[in-house]
Amino acid sequence: MSVKNRLKEFIKNQKLTISAFEKSINVSNGYVNSISKGIGGEVLMSILEKSPNLNINWLLTGIGDMLKDDVTIVTGK
Repeated sequence: MSVKNRLKEFIKNQKLTISAFEKSINVSNGYVNSISKGIGGEVLMSILEKSPNLNINWLLTGIGDMLKDDVTIVTGK
């Protein structure tokens, strides 16, 4: 499974539309469907910031579980 397909699976798991997810991470409409080989660093950071429960290792490699077992949300002030 590709990074694009894993990202789509995560979006579906979170009960979001692709369009709503794209808007939440500040990318253009159609970005997810246009992913071919990978996700750029800035977009990846935005995804992780908005979805702290996403297991980045799973997203990039397919290894492990989609969601982290224990998530600690850190907020900066």
